[in-house]
Formats: sequence, structure tokens, C-alpha cells
Amino acid sequence: MMEDFDLKWDRYYIENVKIEEYGFAEFISKTLLRVKTDKKTDLIQEGLTIPVKINGKTYRCYVKEITDRKIDFVFLDWFEDINFIKQNIKYLKNYKTSKLHTITEKDLDSVNISSDFINLINLLSEVDDPNTDAESLAFIINLIPILKNKVIETANSVSQGAVEEIKDLPTAISRIGLEKLKKLVFQYFELFITTYKSPIENFESFNQMNLTKVELFKKIPPFISFQPRKKAGLLLLLFEFVSSAVNLFVKKDENYAKLLKNTVNFYSYPIRIYEKVLFGEDFLTYNEIFLNRKFKILIDVNDSYKLAHLLLNPHLNLKSEPFNLSNRNLKRAYLYYLIFLGINYLVYNDKKSGYILYNRLRRFGMSLNDVVDFLNEVVFFVNKILSALKIKPFLRTPSPVNYTLNCKKTLISNLNNFKTNQDK
Repeated sequence: MMEDFDLKWDRYYIENVKIEEYGFAEFISKTLLRVKTDKKTDLIQEGLTIPVKINGKTYRCYVKEITDRKIDFVFLDWFEDINFIKQNIKYLKNYKTSKLHTITEKDLDSVNISSDFINLINLLSEVDDPNTDAESLAFIINLIPILKNKVIETANSVSQGAVEEIKDLPTAISRIGLEKLKKLVFQYFELFITTYKSPIENFESFNQMNLTKVELFKKIPPFISFQPRKKAGLLLLLFEFVSSAVNLFVKKDENYAKLLKNTVNFYSYPIRIYEKVLFGEDFLTYNEIFLNRKFKILIDVNDSYKLAHLLLNPHLNLKSEPFNLSNRNLKRAYLYYLIFLGINYLVYNDKKSGYILYNRLRRFGMSLNDVVDFLNEVVFFVNKILSALKIKPFLRTPSPVNYTLNCKKTLISNLNNFKTNQDK
């Protein structure tokens, strides 16, 4: 029976280090040594204490486990040869991307967006402007007939004692006031994005995803003491699959388009690598160029967006450009990060994201029941709108996630998927 050891898991993967009689070392730590083997050895047995020679020094080791592929040893005295580790540590190899497709400035400029979406962007920006006036708002709302009629209808409903019916937009806006107008604009906004047709073929639950983004963007900020002053942060999220470098990638490569079925795939690390293989750089790099050319109003919030991807995938290699690490940008990045997790879980039922989301929300002082109630509230509002518009499927009611992760299988699965797509 194995003895009790104070195991330290600060493992370092090393290469080209042969352990005499047993095989090549895979990793080493203060207390552990793993040796790779081709077949199960009969030279030693589990439970024995034997001498193991490393870098000219002999260490007393306990044989913890023997299989067909490995032998695990436990150092009885800590291994602390720092120079040996520095000289033999295995670093990630740099790779050169094949760049199967070339992305030009003309390609980036070719990504279009509907005039209705542009009108909505201009209206949201104008409503957020403290110096706006009724005439400026009326000019934009005139381009959106559904909203125009709703504003005039609302103005007449609150002016029942008036002698004449209100017919012109500036008068209607003045009558209902800016706060009421903002509510009408946001109601129209929710209706618009809930019924907007996905530009990406075969993308699953596109409208449900967008509506969930809106609800989470409204409900999470109070927990992190963050109040978005403008709607640019939300627009950047909505543009991910409406008008961004992704839309260009989908047109350029059929295999990429097939892979991009939901946000679980899109927010993953392997797809960033796959983008580099196909296009030379990933979405985050090309999208910054795209925003600089077409939507400069979103540049200020793009640093937060990239930092959120880094929170989700810490091993991302972002360009070494200066980031704006202001308090607002960092809070917005965390907001985006929680929204990424929320979409993956609530819309696409990704249990890993759900498990992380539950734990992140509990850091705000919520109990497990509080978290369940909060997420149920989000689902309720989303489903209420989907039901009114007769859009299916509805979101599932969330419940606490019991999640276990087999790291080895997950990594191998991701790498196999990546290799399969590359071969295609």
C-alpha cells in the first residue's frame, strides 16, 4: 500500500533526458518523476524504494505506479536541481502558419451590414448623447418607420386631453420625454436583434444568442459596480456574427463556415489556432483592423473584448500592443467574460462554461440558490420575448452543474478536431 506523501504538482515537462534502465523522462517536480515507457517493465515493482540516477546524482525514489506507458516515481527527498530543470525544460514550439487565404483591405471593406442596423447604431449613439435634441433624434427615427409610428402612438396615448392629434415626430418626442423615448428605443432594439436573420448559414440559435447577450449585458453590471455609459460595448458583442472579420472568414473558407456553429466553438482556443493556419492571423487581430476601418466608435471597447478572450483562454497569444487597462476597461472585460460563459451555458448547454459561471457568480456573495434564481430570471425574460414572437427553441431552465473534466481526453479531442479540419 502506498505511503502518505506530500506531493507537489509544480511539474516541469522536460525533453531528451534518459533515466537509465527505464526510459525517457516526461516531467519532473519537487516530488514526482514520470518516465515514459514502451511496455510494462518487470525490472521493478510498485511499492519498492529504489535508487534513480539523474544528472549524475542518485535519488531515493518510491515506485508509485507502473503501466504499459509510464512509471511514476516519488522522490523521498525533494528534487531541487533548478539548473537541471532550466537546461532541459520543454518549451512550446513556435509554429509557422500556412496562410491558405490572403485577407486584403479590400476584403475587409467588402463586409457589409444592413442599413437598418446602421440606423439603429446611429440612434443608440444619439440617444446616449447628453447634448442631443428632438430634431436630431427625429431625423434618425424617421428612417425607422416601425419605431416612428410607435413614438407618435405613445405620445398621443399620454396626451388624451390634447385638442389636436400629434402627427409630427419632434412634437411627439418632446411630449413623451427622453427617458420614455430611451425605453421605446431599447424595446425596438430587442425586437430588432431577436428577429434579425443570421448572416452565417447553419449558425445555431442565432436570435436566442443575441437576446441572451442583451439580457446579461443589462443584469450583470450591478454586481461588478459597472454602469455602461454608452451602448458601444453591447454593439461590439452583437457585431461578432453580424459585421466582423468572422463574416469574411466564413466567405473565404468553407470548412471554417461548417465549424462555426455556435459560440462554444467560436470562443474556444483551437479555433484561434485554426484561424491562424487559414488566414495568417486570428479573428482578434483582423477584427481590430476591421473596426479601425469601419466602426471607430467601437475601438475604445475592443481592448476589453480582447482581454475577455484572454480570461476565457489564458494561453492565447495576443499581439504585443499596448492595452488600455483602465478600471472601466477591466470591469468591462470581466463583464464580457461572464457573458461569454453565460451564452455558452444558457443557449448551448455547455456544462464546463456553466460550472465556471456558477463559481464566478458566487464570488459576488451569491449563494448557490441565488445564482440559480439569477440565471432563471435571465432565461425567463429571454423566453418571454421568444414566446411573444413565436421563435423556438426556448432556453432551458438552468440548474446547478455537476461537472468533471478529463483533461487528457479533452485536449486530445481538441487536437484531433483541429488536425481533421486542417487535413480537410
